[in-house]
Amino acid sequence: MPKIGNQQNLRKQFRKHLAALFIPIATITLFGAYSIFKSETDVEKIKTRTSERATIHVGERAINSIIQVFITDLTYLASEDGLLNLINSELPEQYQQPPADWPVFSEIKGIYDQIRWLDMTGQERVRVNYNNSNPTLVPMELLQNKSGRYYFTDTVKLKHNEFFISPFDLNIENGKVEKPEKPMLRIGTPVFNNKGEKKGIVLLNYFGGNMLSELNHMMSTSSSNSWLVNLSGHWLKGPSTELEWGFMYGNEDASMQNYYSSAWRNILSSDHDQFEDENGLWTYTTIYPLIESVKQSKRAQKVFTTADSNFSEADYFWKLVLFRPVDSLYESAWKKATKYLLATLVLLSVMFSGSWRLASAWSNVEKTRNKLNDLNQQLERKVNDRTRELVEARKQAEKLARTDELSGLNNRRSFLYLGKVIQEQTKRNESKYSIIMLDIDFFKKINDTHGHGIGDKAIRAVGRKIKAIIRETDIAGRIGGEEFGVILPETDSEMAVALAEKLRIAFTEIAVTTTNTTVKLTASLGIADSKPNFSLDDIMTRADSALYKAKDQGRNRVIVSI
Repeated sequence: MPKIGNQQNLRKQFRKHLAALFIPIATITLFGAYSIFKSETDVEKIKTRTSERATIHVGERAINSIIQVFITDLTYLASEDGLLNLINSELPEQYQQPPADWPVFSEIKGIYDQIRWLDMTGQERVRVNYNNSNPTLVPMELLQNKSGRYYFTDTVKLKHNEFFISPFDLNIENGKVEKPEKPMLRIGTPVFNNKGEKKGIVLLNYFGGNMLSELNHMMSTSSSNSWLVNLSGHWLKGPSTELEWGFMYGNEDASMQNYYSSAWRNILSSDHDQFEDENGLWTYTTIYPLIESVKQSKRAQKVFTTADSNFSEADYFWKLVLFRPVDSLYESAWKKATKYLLATLVLLSVMFSGSWRLASAWSNVEKTRNKLNDLNQQLERKVNDRTRELVEARKQAEKLARTDELSGLNNRRSFLYLGKVIQEQTKRNESKYSIIMLDIDFFKKINDTHGHGIGDKAIRAVGRKIKAIIRETDIAGRIGGEEFGVILPETDSEMAVALAEKLRIAFTEIAVTTTNTTVKLTASLGIADSKPNFSLDDIMTRADSALYKAKDQGRNRVIVSI
């Protein structure tokens, strides 16, 4: 027995000395390898970031150059002799000759779908259609009156040397998006006769696809995704054709606001910058098409919406974005890491062999490890285990204090506390929030007819549906009984209605099974948005009033507080 004990002690001493020798050497080796690896990856990251900034600058210059071409061309056409002779002519309209150079200009430029002169009544007087590289003057009897179109009403208000640029959208024919899709920008300026009298406008319909193709070409040196996004966050050039031009098809969710909300908030916060988040590396800049005296229609992003008024260049912009996903961003770094790891393992194996021989020589002269160290270590482990148990118990108790046990949502106290936090944030940010209050319809009847067990199942099912549908930033809670509330930060009543309708429809899909039948659920919902000087209780009261109106009007519906 003593011999066996001595052998065990020798093995322990051997391991001790082996660790004492090898661990410092291994630590220094690993630290050195990591430092070299980190230094190289930092340089690579700097190169990547610099390259992305250079690429975004090239794209910005390309778009600005195209916009300058618009203005130059429009200035030329508005002052071209053929048009001025036509404007100053006192001959009857049927004897006036259209500018002979316009079809030639259209063919040479090859970037304008239409070139038009419209008189002060909005009547087309001259129109050249590009017609697939075969420019054609449209006969007089086919010319149309465009007095009701936003691009005419906004441009005709302008002064000399002022310009109009429309929103970037898809061409519309007969009330529908033209197929194949034809991205379009309309650029206009007023024209004047020799007496200085305004005689209508010159309007260019630019093939926007040319700009997007040029942007693709100029930014092809980057392996990142290059996007062009309008001021509402919708992709004009985006991740896929399905997500591009979503606002033209009523797909408002096809936007950076919806897919990358946090990144979009950062991008809106400044004109240009570069940052990294959990998705990857973002590089962006802002393009203001309204340069110098260029003016823009403040038109909503919907087809045929009338413009309100002209507004400054700062109010109208596009965001040019380069996005490199995190897996692509660190792809080369991981390849280098693999090489460094293999080389380091080879070096460590050599060092381990030498440490093994030295430790073997020293382990024969060491004494038995002090048993007290073992006891201290065992006691420390027990203390740590007990501490962890106490911490977990405290966390569980805190969670139970915040959570409604039946629905899994915030309880009333937690809901009201978080709502006051949102209220204060809204005041500081001068933003809005909305509240949805909802009740399960005929819940008392469910309890009375099928028992409280079935009622509890209904509460749980509703809680699960709410969790599944609301956004991460939204706050949901069970106010009491069958009543629930949802607080929607940064959301007006129109956006809240969309979410409320999703909830209402989802509730109709709930089926709670009993012994004899299946109980279907519906809910009534009321919405109210925040108002200046209104407290959280005021907003909840207004949403409650809307909820009771929904019940009075037949239930299973959404009502917005007026």
